[in-house]
Amino acid sequence: CKIRVRRVDGAPPMFVDVQQEEGFPTEDFDICIVGAGAAGIAAALEFQGTGKRICLLEAGGLEYSVESQSVYKGEVTGLPYEPLDICRLRYLGGTTNHWAGFCHPFPVMSFQKHDWMPNTGWPIGMDDVVDYYNRAIKLLELPDIPWDPVTGWEMEAVKPWLNEPRIDLAEYDFNERVHIIHAARLGRGVHREALRNAENIHVHYNANVVDIGLQEDGVAVDGIHVRTFSGKELTYRARYYVLAASGIENARLMLASNAVMSEGVGNQNDVVGRYFSDHGIIHAGHIVTANDGVDIDLYAQRKFMHADAMIWHESTYESQKALGLAPTAFRMFKSLHETMLMPGGESARRLGNYAARGSVPDDLGAHIANVLGDFDELAKYGTDWLWNGTAPLSKIELELHFEPLPNPDSRVTLSNELDALGLPRVELDWRITDIDYESIRWVTDATARAVSASGLGRVQWTYDVNDIDPSVVMAKHHIGTTRMSSTPTDGVVDPDCKVFGIDNLYVAGSSVFTTCGWGSPTMMIVALAQRLADHLKM
Repeated sequence: CKIRVRRVDGAPPMFVDVQQEEGFPTEDFDICIVGAGAAGIAAALEFQGTGKRICLLEAGGLEYSVESQSVYKGEVTGLPYEPLDICRLRYLGGTTNHWAGFCHPFPVMSFQKHDWMPNTGWPIGMDDVVDYYNRAIKLLELPDIPWDPVTGWEMEAVKPWLNEPRIDLAEYDFNERVHIIHAARLGRGVHREALRNAENIHVHYNANVVDIGLQEDGVAVDGIHVRTFSGKELTYRARYYVLAASGIENARLMLASNAVMSEGVGNQNDVVGRYFSDHGIIHAGHIVTANDGVDIDLYAQRKFMHADAMIWHESTYESQKALGLAPTAFRMFKSLHETMLMPGGESARRLGNYAARGSVPDDLGAHIANVLGDFDELAKYGTDWLWNGTAPLSKIELELHFEPLPNPDSRVTLSNELDALGLPRVELDWRITDIDYESIRWVTDATARAVSASGLGRVQWTYDVNDIDPSVVMAKHHIGTTRMSSTPTDGVVDPDCKVFGIDNLYVAGSSVFTTCGWGSPTMMIVALAQRLADHLKM
């Protein structure tokens, strides 16, 4: 018989609000994908036109809601971390909805085992992902420019920058690296339209997965159990299942699904939730410049084709190996001149932003008063700008990034507190190792020496290298909790992203990464999701 679905709020034909609608299919899918963020959407779109019936389950709605977001609350017990309901988003598109857009292809060295770094070495290599990088570039709408497996985006691609003055850091054991920046919102725009128009992809939202139902023998998934906030219970059945619910939620669902396996799905070796990682950031200080007219436009985020780009400095592989350190990097960016931090400067910037949008603020009079009050300083600032051809600078900010060592004691576990759906909340115990601390100290010293030798100015650090923990902040990239391995003793999924010991369950997203890198994981998330989709097409 023909299935009739009642539609609300203009939902498109293949989009179903499971909390409000009735009569929609929940069985006989070829693949059920849990989570419609970067990994889930990238994997689902690979099946357009294949004839396979895909169900893409999104726990949140089409837009942000407080009720849905509250499910992400959890406890932090290790290094200080941003509240877990703040650093990720729970609606269609997932955390791409506030992603800054940094894209960084993992180089060939990221996949290799490093003798001085325990627990490194992916069971796949560059040859396994190189073609998918190119696919990821298309999905993320990045400029089609050359990149190299060792160096990443080729410097030749940003040739207009190469003749501009810049610091030569080669002798200080740093390479130049380019990041391409384009924030693709995968739950909106062309990607939502692609999902809308794909006749074989069913997008079901407000579908909160609360249990991965295993067969009694534990060797296969029998169904995915969904519960809505209104109490409706549904079971989805498919030939294959893919968890793409994020670096924390993938582990949470597997640990909480313990009806058949008391330790949780795929957790027979106590690895699920372990090896949590996030590349660490230190807002380390600033360069006090040699003169106010210094030009560092080369290092600023700049327009490049239809995207932006930025140059970073990464420690060389040779220095990492010789010194026994983890990969580190730093970037420089302009600090606002003191004048622009004054009330008049703040108001001038605010008025400029409104003017660019063709509107005026409600408190226009107050802003004009602030500008007039600081007019002398603003006039001097403007004169300096015109004279030097660039904004006067007295400081340049420094930001250090480091790639933490894979650490089994850094982990996600379940708490005794339940959320509104009856699912245990998570506890995050993020830890870093001695190698990580030594790597931070090295990049601090090497950066200071390089900047001083360049004549750009002198470094003024704002953190203590002997007490680093208070200064470490998170990139909010949740990685490694269902890591890929060649054996189940130190991993959760095999090189094809299939959960060890379970015939039809796969995992997508950054939770399968063996190492986390020091840059954004989104491009790699998409590439691996597309690779998994190809495997499931067979």
